[in-house]
Amino acid sequence: MRSATKADVTTVSGAMLRSDAAWSETLSRAGLGWILTHNDVSTSFSRLENNVPSPLVAEGLALRDA
Repeated sequence: MRSATKADVTTVSGAMLRSDAAWSETLSRAGLGWILTHNDVSTSFSRLENNVPSPLVAEGLALRDA
């Protein structure tokens, strides 16, 4: 078996999106955030959402906004 060389590695041009959420049960509020990375440049976004009933809904909202 030979080791990988630079010629063996394929570079795929594309964007990577990561999202996350934090939820407060007492306030029914969520902080939503996402980071878009493309060509080694990252841009981050965030916002607050009120009346969020659960952490699962918070995660879904973060994905929707991203």
